[in-house]
Amino acid sequence: MENNKRKSIFPLVVIFLFIGILVFGAYWYGKQSSLENTKNEIEESKESTSSKDEEKKDEGENGKEDESEKMKEEDTEEEIKTELKKLFAVKYNKEIEDVSITISQRKGDYIVGGVKFTGEMAGGYLLGAKVNGEWKIIFDGNGTIPCSSVDKVDFPSDLVTECWDTVNMESVDRTK
Repeated sequence: MENNKRKSIFPLVVIFLFIGILVFGAYWYGKQSSLENTKNEIEESKESTSSKDEEKKDEGENGKEDESEKMKEEDTEEEIKTELKKLFAVKYNKEIEDVSITISQRKGDYIVGGVKFTGEMAGGYLLGAKVNGEWKIIFDGNGTIPCSSVDKVDFPSDLVTECWDTVNMESVDRTK
């Protein structure tokens, strides 16, 4: 009788195991596809940015552009958020739609704000800077900001007034 129960349960276990493997495979494949899509979007964005830069260079060489027009070409807040969302999506293997960026302060090519992912309880602190024409994540997280992060891009001291010197293990007042 007991042997008979084992024979009837075994096929069910095999079926559930097979279904589990299929579900896991579909999930993994979906994640890989979304990661590829995110990478492709970033590549396309870089290509369009580089073609815009080439057009600007051509216009500048032909003398069609004056200084006042160059000053107006500053990135909008939405453009900055879009670029940073793409960077966070790649860095943390997330969908772009799952990344939320807030900008609380901006000074030229430097921003201070926050980042939050859909489904997570809390977000983190965000420092971003435009380096060589591209927005970069300088720091993100919930800890003390390392001085090495802000010093390498000359982050304005009025945006980040304090940082942590990891060499001397002490807090540094950047306003002095």
